Amino acid sequence: MRTGNLLDAFFSKTRQAVLAAVLLQPERRWYLRDLAGFLELSPSSLQREMAQLTEVGLLRREADGNRVYYQADPAFPILNELQSIFVKTSGIANTIRTSLEPFTSQIDVAFIFGSVARGERTAQSDVDVMIVGAVRMVDLALPLRELERNLGAPVNISLYSLSEFMEKLRLANHFLTTVMQQKKIFLKGDDNELANLVRAAAHTPARHE
Repeated sequence: MRTGNLLDAFFSKTRQAVLAAVLLQPERRWYLRDLAGFLELSPSSLQREMAQLTEVGLLRREADGNRVYYQADPAFPILNELQSIFVKTSGIANTIRTSLEPFTSQIDVAFIFGSVARGERTAQSDVDVMIVGAVRMVDLALPLRELERNLGAPVNISLYSLSEFMEKLRLANHFLTTVMQQKKIFLKGDDNELANLVRAAAHTPARHE
């Protein structure tokens, strides 16, 4: 799916940027100038967007002294659905996917799990990512620091070689079996590829040291 084109069909570039900021950091109150600085846009270019999004109920407008703040309204009927769309398209998933691009040939399967995948992310949430493949953690260190800076949140990577992943699945490792049952946002691969690994693990003979 060409996700960039998908959002372009529904929202202007400015609105995409505003929605990504407020939906992916729902507990943050945005002062207009702070938001403009974050998005590298002029405050005047955001005024109409903020007014329209407030009018439809997506944003809550609050005055604090001589400042006005905007925040995603948790009572908005389709807030969770919109968050899910932006996580999968313009937001967290695409940012991580871009960071992993140099290593894609070394990765068998990668996905986001935990609160982000469930659509329950808060300002305090970490971003949980599982990677299965030959890539080394030392090679991910620099991209990981850049990724955390871009996302404004810690990124926890669970990294397994393919053989280690399959062995732990075969042994019914509690952590992995729990994650396998949870919602996922795939960064590389899909449900079918992951299911194939699980089935292969079930038929893999035990390793003898």
